[in-house]
Amino acid sequence: MRKIYLIASVLATFSHGFQIVPSRSLHSPLSYRRTERHFFNFGQKPQPKQAEPEPSKITTPEEEPDAVEKLFTFFFGKPEEEPFGLKRFGRERFPEQYPATVDDFDVASVEADDKEMAALRPLLKNTNLEERAVYLTYSANNNGWSAEAFHNAVDRKGGALVVCTTTSGQVCGGYNPKGWVGYGEARGSIAAFLFVRNKDGTFTKLRKVGGAGLAQ
Repeated sequence: MRKIYLIASVLATFSHGFQIVPSRSLHSPLSYRRTERHFFNFGQKPQPKQAEPEPSKITTPEEEPDAVEKLFTFFFGKPEEEPFGLKRFGRERFPEQYPATVDDFDVASVEADDKEMAALRPLLKNTNLEERAVYLTYSANNNGWSAEAFHNAVDRKGGALVVCTTTSGQVCGGYNPKGWVGYGEARGSIAAFLFVRNKDGTFTKLRKVGGAGLAQ
């Protein structure tokens, strides 16, 4: 009987060592795990779970510069956004270094605009006068119908928008970015344009092309 009792006691202890903890307690840091793998961890404090390392972020290499850019960078360094504190050349900063826009008329009126100028303001999109207050410098009815009267009023005053109204009521004209000086020379500009007002109140613009007397 003693042998049978000892064997039963040993088997009870051995089976107790292989007891599996219920699954609902496996996520608790204070539970003691007594599985076959951790048979000899009785009396030991539970070890905190180590955080898994995050996968390293994949970085894409920068675009390889071409041969010309490499040569320029070798002698002068990398190009700056604003070299010497100066902004780079672009349409927003120098709009009249580009051809006149013919399909964009989204311009807000200026506070100083009267009713007539507010209707003409969309023509000045992408010009130096787009956001500037303008004023009437010459009126044929008031200043006279002559070239001399015209130049006396507009010479050396910068760019201007010329507006004409025909006897039939058609409104047309053009924009001269360079202005006039009265010396008789041609002062061409790629930003110059002609325009006509359509019956529905919209405008059609003709951009300057080719020589001084060509537009399309």
